[in-house]
Amino acid sequence: MFSKSLISLFLLSSCVQIYGQGLSNDEQYLKNPKSRLGRDKYEDYAFQIKIIDEFIERFNTDKKTLLHRYLEANNADYQLTKLDFYKQLFDKSRQWNIENLRSFFRAINPEEQQIFLSFYDEDWFAELDCDFEYLGKRESIHLVMKVLKTGDNTSRWCIESAFGTCLNRIEIPTPIFPTDSIPERSLSPSSHGVNFVGLEKIFHKKQNYKVLFSNTFLLNHTNVFFQELLDNRLIFKQVNKVKYHFLQVKNWTFTVEKFSRNSVNAGWLITNLLTLTDDEKTIYRQKNLGIFTQKENH
Repeated sequence: MFSKSLISLFLLSSCVQIYGQGLSNDEQYLKNPKSRLGRDKYEDYAFQIKIIDEFIERFNTDKKTLLHRYLEANNADYQLTKLDFYKQLFDKSRQWNIENLRSFFRAINPEEQQIFLSFYDEDWFAELDCDFEYLGKRESIHLVMKVLKTGDNTSRWCIESAFGTCLNRIEIPTPIFPTDSIPERSLSPSSHGVNFVGLEKIFHKKQNYKVLFSNTFLLNHTNVFFQELLDNRLIFKQVNKVKYHFLQVKNWTFTVEKFSRNSVNAGWLITNLLTLTDDEKTIYRQKNLGIFTQKENH
């Protein structure tokens, strides 16, 4: 039987994927939790937020999440409230301002209508810390990705901006997309579930660049990055770390990072929470994500 004291302890202490990937393993564990994991480890597994899709579901207090179904299966009389769901989204190893948290909880769960996140929202981004080989040297470049919905009712991840020390130049080129070939592949909307490993194959063929970059990148470091790729001076090596930025909640911005540890408080968790106006969010996009609009570049 699942321990009520463990649930309560975790939720109180918290105060201070599933697009393209199924839950077959989760379903198996629900039916036979001890088949692959010990009981304590499985309790950790049920609480842990394993992919960003699950984070979005928990934020939306969706009852189909593994945690909700696990509690129903093992302790049917214990009901998670919306506030309980919100609290366990935060990295509890950090010191949080309680009043700030309360204001945030009120903002995302007002009396009139709850705020929901969607995988297809415009204003959230994945920031990838990547290694590239540039002129024979290993260089760190950050790629900012977003989900782009296409006209044929599909979607893909694409590059919204790129920045790194090796891309800093006074003269910024105006690259031209290759138009004489058809892209072989795009970056699947489920790519985040496997740490964007598909980037290696995408970068390998220049004809893929047309669908790899968003149509909104303008005169900034992204163009330098694109030109260096075209000139074969940049070679993709690997993704080191992923961080997500959520800006779609009115007056709030938060980042989400992954924690791999033996704990109920693990997986994709909120690491930073900021109160920002619309104007301040514009500055945040510029300084933290390298995203500029046409007007801001002139």
